[in-house]
Amino acid sequence: MVEWKVRNVRLTFFLAPDASVPSDLWQTIVGEEPEDVSWQRLQNLRIESGPVADGILKVLVQPMRIDCLHDPAETFGTPPEVLGSFPHAVDPLIGIMDPWLECDAFPTTPRIALGLTLHFETRDRRAEYQSLTQFVDGVPNRDEATDFMYQINRPVLRC
Repeated sequence: MVEWKVRNVRLTFFLAPDASVPSDLWQTIVGEEPEDVSWQRLQNLRIESGPVADGILKVLVQPMRIDCLHDPAETFGTPPEVLGSFPHAVDPLIGIMDPWLECDAFPTTPRIALGLTLHFETRDRRAEYQSLTQFVDGVPNRDEATDFMYQINRPVLRC
């Protein structure tokens, strides 16, 4: 059985043109002040960050877009490679996002994207590609590629 490890999680909200984002977005999502706030005026980008669970959460706010990035926290100057095992390592981010998604302050969002970088170790590339065929159709022959990326887009479900 393959044990997937989560290297990072990205949750992106593509905002409607008339959406408004509160200036205290981190406070609204996490429930406390961010550890760090920076502003890049030329890119019109606000970055708020701080510890969440065993990682670091960065909330990047741009016109018509919010990115929430959950990465492993550095430990004594050496960044760990993973947040933990999948799917449990995703739970802290989903846990803090759920209340925000349901509150009145949540901006009009026609599209939400979830991205994960998952990792598993194998003895060699041949074993790696063989393991992938258990999960994904169309994995290239091991001689045809050195990197593999899988992406799927699904239509919005309307209730």
